Amino acid sequence: MVRPAGEAAFVTGAASRVGLDLPRALVAAGARVALADIDRARRADAASEPTAAGGVVTTVELDGRHGPDISARMLVSGTNPIAS
Repeated sequence: MVRPAGEAAFVTGAASRVGLDLPRALVAAGARVALADIDRARRADAASEPTAAGGVVTTVELDGRHGPDISARMLVSGTNPIAS
């Protein structure tokens, strides 16, 4: 079983379906979470609940249909707000 406490998680498709439930569970377990989705408004809405619960949450604009976009976002160094 994975124990996310103190770990960082990058959730794609975070503004819909399972992407909405996963961040809640991760934050409740003590993880820092980056929510990635292409829809800015829905991304902000998705972050509001875990943030209000005291979680460390950031949002990232990302089009998950394009692998290079995901890779580029994950390789950005020095600007990762969920890095320990």
